[in-house]
Amino acid sequence: MAPPAASSAPATHLFLPAVGTGPSVPPSYWYTTIWVYSPQDLPVEVELSFLRRNQADDPSEMTHTIQVDAGEVVQIDNAATTLFGVQGFGAIRAVATEAVHIIARIYSKEAGLNERDSTGQRFVAVPEHESIGVGEAAELIGLTNLQGGDYRYNVGFVDTTGHAVWVEVAMFATGGSSWMSRLAARG
Repeated sequence: MAPPAASSAPATHLFLPAVGTGPSVPPSYWYTTIWVYSPQDLPVEVELSFLRRNQADDPSEMTHTIQVDAGEVVQIDNAATTLFGVQGFGAIRAVATEAVHIIARIYSKEAGLNERDSTGQRFVAVPEHESIGVGEAAELIGLTNLQGGDYRYNVGFVDTTGHAVWVEVAMFATGGSSWMSRLAARG
């Protein structure tokens, strides 16, 4: 019998690269829900630190610790405000006493509508040891260049070292030719 497959990788040091709460292009208003799952046979402590977008952070400034019981899933709605009392965007660094899975959904919802009427995306936390380093590259598969229309992709990056970083993002067509390239900085 095959072991169960997980859509995320358990680790003790993880990063969620895109979280936040706040307004965007009207009528959009963004929220983030986080799920923390412990596959362990004992309770796990998870320290979550909010890293604000586009600024150097001291992870101890905005930190919240949760306990996840054995086999439990903890759901945190509107995580930026619930955990850290902020409206804003950034990333979350998680440090756990034992390996956990962390999954999130960042989504936009108009006031008065239900979550089922929202638009967003689900993603998994990246274990720190799987981060890319200087001179390394990673591929995002499944992005499409749609002509016209109002469809877009959101991609988040977070520095895991505490230093300023530059990230180059290039989009390639099926034949391998680049159709877009952008340079992003965090400092």
